[in-house]
Formats: sequence, C-alpha cells, structure tokens
Amino acid sequence: MVSRASIQKRFKEFAAWAATTTDPKRTALSLPRHVAFFVKLAALPERNDGGWRSDDLLGHFGTQGLRTHLLAARWLSEVLGVEIGAKKKIQASEARRFEEQLSELPEQPLPRQALMAFHQFLSKRVAQGDISVRTARLSFRPALDLASLAGDQLPAQDDVTHYLMKAPGQRAALFAFATFLRETLGVNLAVPKSSARTIFHRRRRQLEVQIRQMLFEEDRSADFDQRWRPVALMYFHWISLKQAQHLLTEGKLFNAYGGVELEHGAERYWIPDPSPMYRGSR
Repeated sequence: MVSRASIQKRFKEFAAWAATTTDPKRTALSLPRHVAFFVKLAALPERNDGGWRSDDLLGHFGTQGLRTHLLAARWLSEVLGVEIGAKKKIQASEARRFEEQLSELPEQPLPRQALMAFHQFLSKRVAQGDISVRTARLSFRPALDLASLAGDQLPAQDDVTHYLMKAPGQRAALFAFATFLRETLGVNLAVPKSSARTIFHRRRRQLEVQIRQMLFEEDRSADFDQRWRPVALMYFHWISLKQAQHLLTEGKLFNAYGGVELEHGAERYWIPDPSPMYRGSR
C-alpha cells in the first residue's frame, strides 16, 4: 500500500486511532481517501522523533489539502503533537496564492519575462524576511493588471495613467513594480502623487485643446487624418494612445455617417469627420 515501512506503521496507528475516535463504519469507507493522504505524506522527510514539521506539511499539502483530510490533520495534532496554527495556515494560503499568480502571466515574451523577473525579485525579498508573502502577492497584482493594458510591450506612462484611473487604490502597490522596471530594465514610469481622477481630467482637458487646435487648422497637411484619428479615438472612446494606435493598425476603416467607423473584431469605433462642416464656430 505504502512503500516506506515507517509510513505503513503510521497509517496503522492512524487507522486504529480513527476507529476509536470516529464511527468505525464511516472510517472504513473513507480508508481509500486516507491512504492517498499517507502516500503523499511519504514524500516528506520525518524528523528524528518520527514526526513532521508543520511548515513542511503546509507547504506540501496546502491549507486546502489539509482541509480535505481533516481527520488525518486532527491525528497529526492530537497524537503526534504537530500544531498547525491559524497564522501558519494563513501564511501558507498566501504563499499558494502568490505562486498561483504565475498562471496569469501573458504569453507575449517581453512582458512575461519582466513579470517573471519581478516575481522572483519579490520571492527573494520574502525569503530574506524583508517583506511578507502577502505584501509580495499584493505588489504583484497591479503589475499583472498593468501589463495586460500594455499588450506585447512593456508598460508606458499612458498605461499607468489609465490603470490608476480604474484602480486608484493601487497607487502605492504599483510603485514597487515601477521602481523595479526602472532599476532593472531602464523603463522610467512615474507613479504620480495626484489622484487618478485628477490625472484623468487633466488629460481630458489636454485632448480637448488638441482637438480644437486640429479642427481649426487652416492648411491641413497630408498626414492630418493619421494625426486626427488616434486623438479622436482617445477622446471619444476613453482609451489610451497605445490602444488607439493598436486599433488603427489592426482594424479596418469603413465610411459611416458623419465620419468613419473602425472595426476591430467584434468592436466598432466611430470617428467623427473633422471637415469644416463639423467644426462649428470659434
């Protein structure tokens, strides 16, 4: 059943204890599940006194795994004296959630490598005792979210502005990732002290001025439409410059009433015609 002799002995001890502690019939029916627990337990080294360290058990099974085997966990505590306190369970849960964040890494090589390096950096700080694993997990979350806005590139300042507009409470947590990018990859991202709402309204005012100036250009150059469309997308559809440029590169333009329509997948973006009849008066 279980290869290691000491584990076999422990399993027999557990079965005998369970038979006197719980309903024998119920225990007999659940034996296959308990066997699975001890098979997995065999991979852990025992201490000199024949027990196991609580940290090793939590790292090996996780809090969810121990919840699945409550009777075995109770036996470890009551018979072998292996105490797995609430604090350690929380720490183990945080560590598991921190590692699970790696499953959310983007496929694009550039942001994926940067995020992997940041995760390793945070893991090293946890191991050194500089930060808690919870702090590491909370610092990695905004890094993942910011990278999702940047597509296949590293985040730009415009991405930071738009991210903080959506999640202003993440400003402090985002600072660690911005600092890491600057010191390791030379990417200078400012995490402004102003609120995201203030930054957003300032950017809107800048776009309004830019649109007004373009509408009243007397002699429009040949590249006017190339300059107009990203600005119009940013203003009328509340997206970043990088997103606008991506849409214009990957999408298709069609004539539409009062302007053109940009098609990208299932999405449609209307861009107004900046010709004189739509300018209005000064």
